[in-house]
Amino acid sequence: SADGDDKTFLFTGDLEEGGEKKLIDLNPELKDVFFYKAGHHGSSTSSCDEFLELVNPSIAVVQCGKDNKYGHPHEEVLNRLDSKWSMAGGDHFLYRTDLNGNIVISEKSIAETSAFIEGSGIYVTLDAQTGKEKTESVPQWTIYVALGVVVLFILICLIVKVSKKKKLTKTDVKKAKRQYNKSKKAIEEIRSKRK
Repeated sequence: SADGDDKTFLFTGDLEEGGEKKLIDLNPELKDVFFYKAGHHGSSTSSCDEFLELVNPSIAVVQCGKDNKYGHPHEEVLNRLDSKWSMAGGDHFLYRTDLNGNIVISEKSIAETSAFIEGSGIYVTLDAQTGKEKTESVPQWTIYVALGVVVLFILICLIVKVSKKKKLTKTDVKKAKRQYNKSKKAIEEIRSKRK
């Protein structure tokens, strides 16, 4: 880092409370980390009190989708972080991908919006699309090409079956129509998401 200090970055993945306790038993020196990516998307099954007390991160990031069906991050985890930090004093920062979008931690300012964390030699840059999902629009022509490819595939399958001098049954035609309708519905869903 810019100030010459080593920074500890801790990524625990989906580690839950039992795993956190084993981790601190095996690594008691794992304390006062600089950066902690909260376990299991901020689920209440992770980031237990004992673990947070030891690691005492300066920066915590909760990676979770906006309005996700699991309700992440759970309020208990946010409260645990807040209570540990208020007792520890000093500057502590919490970032959430559901609210802040992409989060970049670096030793250099990479955008006008980069914020320098005093005394750390570290900049934090948040996505300009704060809290919004980024969606890429699908060009209109690709939808029609996809539909055309599906129709062409169905026709080729029917022609091959007929060319093998087998009778084309009503069941075959119904299957082809069902497949066509499924494809058409999927393309309509893509189109409706673009609006």
